Amino acid sequence: MKDQPNEYTGFDKDIWPQIQFHNERVYENLKIFIQLTLAICGGLAYLTVNKVSGNIESVRSLIELAAWLQLSLGFYTSIAIMFHLHSQIRRYSDKTNLFKKSFSWLEPYMVFFIMGISILIARVAIFELGPRIVVSQL
Repeated sequence: MKDQPNEYTGFDKDIWPQIQFHNERVYENLKIFIQLTLAICGGLAYLTVNKVSGNIESVRSLIELAAWLQLSLGFYTSIAIMFHLHSQIRRYSDKTNLFKKSFSWLEPYMVFFIMGISILIARVAIFELGPRIVVSQL
């Protein structure tokens, strides 16, 4: 096994595999978020592009449900990422200036991205897509 890199001076050498585990889980959470977000957007696109020949209120309810599902997905993913970040911070041996160091970490920016995308999709679904659903005239 290779020696641990010297650039990770904030951690003890025996702690680095745990930190690496948390880093991998953060990126796995982001990957799952992106996949599920694309699935929700695909479902929203399907509901809005196809002509509604049945109950228009049920389609609007499905669009609203997709918006709430997206918001809850963003909230859950953000919480999971923050828990992994908290586990990393607890393992730091040098805890001075953590606030200053946090501006170079990717996790807070991931949380802002995740919540921003989730709020944007929910807003578009509820206020833009839902009211535009019309019954097809077959």
